[in-house]
Amino acid sequence: MVSLASPICGGCAHLHGDLLDPKCDAFPSGIPWPVLLSERDHRMPYADDLGVRFEPKTPKDAEYAEEMFRMS
Repeated sequence: MVSLASPICGGCAHLHGDLLDPKCDAFPSGIPWPVLLSERDHRMPYADDLGVRFEPKTPKDAEYAEEMFRMS
């Protein structure tokens, strides 16, 4: 199965790996689908996230995350 990092994951300082196999410090074994697809706001706690949350790389990434989850 091929997955791509969602827009919010792409702006996170904790993302590593490539776009075909996104991993992050919160989910070293793989980002859960609800987070990866931005169905869940990972600025808030999520099961098994090791206490690591979305941390924007830039102010624009923070603004985008705020806008994305304000709409949902």
